[in-house]
Order: sequence, then C-alpha cells, then structure tokens
Amino acid sequence: MISRAAGSEISIRIDDHGIFTKGTYHQQDMPWSDIAEIKSTDKGFLILHNSGTSYLSRNGLNENTLALLAAKV
Repeated sequence: MISRAAGSEISIRIDDHGIFTKGTYHQQDMPWSDIAEIKSTDKGFLILHNSGTSYLSRNGLNENTLALLAAKV
C-alpha cells in the first residue's frame, strides 16, 4: 500500500503508558490497555489494538525499546 505518508519521518514514543506515534499526516495513541496482542516478526511487530492492526518496524528502535516490546509479546 502506498500512502501520502510514505517516506515521511515520524516520531515514536514507547513507554510505560503505551505506544505513541506522530507524523506529518497522522497521530496515533495506543495505550497498553487498548493493545490486545503484539506479534513479533523478523522485521518488526504487528500490534493488534482497539482500532485495528498497526505495524512497527524494528528499524531504528534501540535495544531497550526492543526489550520492552519483546516483554509485551
């Protein structure tokens, strides 16, 4: 799928409250209470939440963030 956000930079925050992304065209807040499941893939994570499914690439995530996500799988 190609979107107008393709190639755009986003900021992401993953902390004790959830996963939060912000880009030029879209902002998404996913508190942990809204996340039903996180599935690990070779290149990232599928996040199943109240609003659907989102994909988060491993690219650019530091070791602490990867460990936090792995603990939630």
